[in-house]
Amino acid sequence: MSFNFNTHPFTSKLTNVKQRGANRWECSCPCTQNHKHADKTQSLSVSYDPTTDNILIKCHAGCDSKEIVSAVGCTISDLFGNGQGHSLMNSVSWYASENGLRFGDIYQYGNGYFKVRFYDSDGEKTFRWIHADATKKSGYAWNKKGFTPRLYVAGSLTSDNPMVIVVEGEKDADTVYRITGITAVSADDGATHGDAGKKWVHEYTDQLTGKIVYILYDNDESGRNFAQIEANNLIGKATSVKMMDILTVWPECPEKGDITDLADTFGDEETKKKFDQLFDTATPAIMEESINGITVRQATEQPAQQQAQKELTPAEIAKLLLQNLSDVKEQGKRYIFKPYLPIGKFSILNADPGVGKTKVASAMAALVTTGSPLLGIKCERPGKVLLFSMEDDAEDFKHTVRACGGDVTQIATISEEDDALKLLKKHKLTYDSPIVEEMIKLVQPVLVIFDPYQKYLPKGVDMNRSNETSDALAPVVRLAKQYDCHIMIIGHNTKAQTSLAYKFMGSQDFLGEARSGMSVVRDPERVREQENLIIHVKSNNKTGKAIRYRIESIPGNEDYARIEWLGLEDYTEADYAKSQRQKLKELDGEKSPLTIDNPIVQTIFALLKDNPDGVAIGYEDFKDAKDEVTGSFAEIRIEPEISKISAWLDTEYGVGVSVRTASTLKDYYLKGVLHRPNKNKDRQVLIRRNRNVDIQQQAMSGIPGNK
Repeated sequence: MSFNFNTHPFTSKLTNVKQRGANRWECSCPCTQNHKHADKTQSLSVSYDPTTDNILIKCHAGCDSKEIVSAVGCTISDLFGNGQGHSLMNSVSWYASENGLRFGDIYQYGNGYFKVRFYDSDGEKTFRWIHADATKKSGYAWNKKGFTPRLYVAGSLTSDNPMVIVVEGEKDADTVYRITGITAVSADDGATHGDAGKKWVHEYTDQLTGKIVYILYDNDESGRNFAQIEANNLIGKATSVKMMDILTVWPECPEKGDITDLADTFGDEETKKKFDQLFDTATPAIMEESINGITVRQATEQPAQQQAQKELTPAEIAKLLLQNLSDVKEQGKRYIFKPYLPIGKFSILNADPGVGKTKVASAMAALVTTGSPLLGIKCERPGKVLLFSMEDDAEDFKHTVRACGGDVTQIATISEEDDALKLLKKHKLTYDSPIVEEMIKLVQPVLVIFDPYQKYLPKGVDMNRSNETSDALAPVVRLAKQYDCHIMIIGHNTKAQTSLAYKFMGSQDFLGEARSGMSVVRDPERVREQENLIIHVKSNNKTGKAIRYRIESIPGNEDYARIEWLGLEDYTEADYAKSQRQKLKELDGEKSPLTIDNPIVQTIFALLKDNPDGVAIGYEDFKDAKDEVTGSFAEIRIEPEISKISAWLDTEYGVGVSVRTASTLKDYYLKGVLHRPNKNKDRQVLIRRNRNVDIQQQAMSGIPGNK
């Protein structure tokens, strides 16, 4: 049997057609029965069943099938091939007559299976299954034999429809889809009777994996219980799962009331408004289990009068918190780029000055938007990116992403318009901000970037205190898990001469809480070539290879830069430390030039020029001053270098310099600008005049910025 939508006598006359999957279409309904004006939307669903050669139609505005086909000059018989359609409807009519039932509706599940709704003499609904069976004289059998479990779908579960609403019955699914245009599904056997757990099977979960799921349950105990069963099965599989309680928009909803009852009561237009409220009040689903007979209902947020729960004893809490290792659900690890960016977790990327940490994040984001590999590492989860940045402006980010082959339409960032900036002054964006979470909901990113991470800490948090940073990072952990994305927080390496894992700025809890840690450094062996390394210093499993790259100007647009990925290497933190030690030995083996070209001497003269009475400056502040005066971020061991030049400085210029344990640090000037001392008071550099000898103008002229 073959079917051509464009040449069939019925379907060829339909308009505003959009294909929604294999043998499924949506189009405008040609009937005026329930449309005041021409149907400008796509209210009519059309599907073709190749096993029976039948066409099934359903108008979500409620138009009668006979009226629909007659509107384009056809008859019901035109919907059925080889006479089998007549056999189907004849079988349904015969069954209704033989059993004293009234036909209600028919729902197609595919592969020749249909679920038929009847009403008995008391008006109560009842359902029967019928499927194509060539061994039967009628061509159909009234049973469910051979049926593969699948959800009833109003709409489409294709990739361009990421959001799904789960309801309890086919009629409710049709109602939701008709009113909202959002795909709605229901289990083939609803939520009735006691053993509802068997009514949700893994085939349903497979159909909804990766979707944004809302569960809208009926107003009865079985509906609430089944909604929790659905949530338990979907958490960790769907992108997100939220619960919708009909009582939040219809407090007078009768027992067993559902969304179709709401639509019948208020009409479609008002119901659509109430759906907006349902989305706003939907609550994240939380796994609920019964342990030793104790159950705490957390997932379905009921009105306050229904939330009465007993206070748990310590013994009951202990039972709830414990589980056997055999009961741990195995979901497997998932990544964007394995093993650097795990899904549902967060990573930290810290960098030395001048190596382009934000450019690195931009280049990675570009690959994510297009699903492109990173030096052969597959992008396992392509998608959208959400960027929070307080250091680089959006235009820089845009140029870098585009130059790295990214899709700028798939990246959202904070607006720099005046109205947005005014709002940001009033509403600080922090990890625990509801606004940040709402942004994640709106964008639905697979990758979220915060740059730099200390700027998004809640007010009053000291980033150097372990107990404070751990609590401050808790929202990051939750957001990554709840919204099934990866969050990358970016920061600066300190200048401490220590292992890369301990160069991360702030408390070690930043790296401790992260599931992946990367340190970005200049390759000590390739400084002239300006090649940099991303060294994977932490992973819950085996760390990845080092990623080599360099920053290049964008051809034809030299004001902006891009990342050129150079390769993957078996280069570890230990290799970097070895290279650093070798470079320092080479420096120690050379005679330190006792001239004003020495960067330490330049820094001392610059500080003494602006602080003629002498200055006591913290060790870390002196390093920053050296970088500012010389324009070089090269690492130099300051204390050994000072010991080499101190006698020469005293003899030649009457300047005394020494390193000692820090006492009280005071403000100091550098290049005419007042500087506040760093909080770190472990060591300080003391600079003073030992004799009343003027610093020679020749020496001063050698200091950058003093010529």
